[in-house]
Amino acid sequence: MQSLQKEQKLLYKINFSDFFILNDGNADFNKTKKTKYKILIVDDEEIILDMYEAKFKSDGFTVFKASNGQEGLAVAKKEKPDIILTDIVMPKFGGFYLLKNIKNNPELKNIPVITLSNADDANHRQKACELGTLYYLVKSECLPKDIANITQEVLAIKRGQKKL
Repeated sequence: MQSLQKEQKLLYKINFSDFFILNDGNADFNKTKKTKYKILIVDDEEIILDMYEAKFKSDGFTVFKASNGQEGLAVAKKEKPDIILTDIVMPKFGGFYLLKNIKNNPELKNIPVITLSNADDANHRQKACELGTLYYLVKSECLPKDIANITQEVLAIKRGQKKL
């Protein structure tokens, strides 16, 4: 059984960038290539980290990864990403811990955060929004392309290239 799980995990570790269109006509795509935005992805699921790392690297981002809120906070303090994509439910310290600490840190509080979670729960959504997340998205309802487009929109607004 363990061998089968290992093989399945290896199957998921294929090069995810093979499944993404490098330029889907998004006008902000070329700006991202030139600007080299930094994104921090925080999730306890390795396959999610790998999938989004491949997608954002193919879009020209510098990608940092963390597997829980505590690691994510340490990486955010060190790297000062342009945007953070985080899960909520993680072992040790989850996304709420990360959001609360980002909101209370003067050096990090202006970094936009997008929450991408399996938890389609109204209480989680409300708490995440109260703690400063811009979008609360449910993993099963979004394609990586959709997440990348939302990320591009948020960055365009942050850089003053686009208005709300």
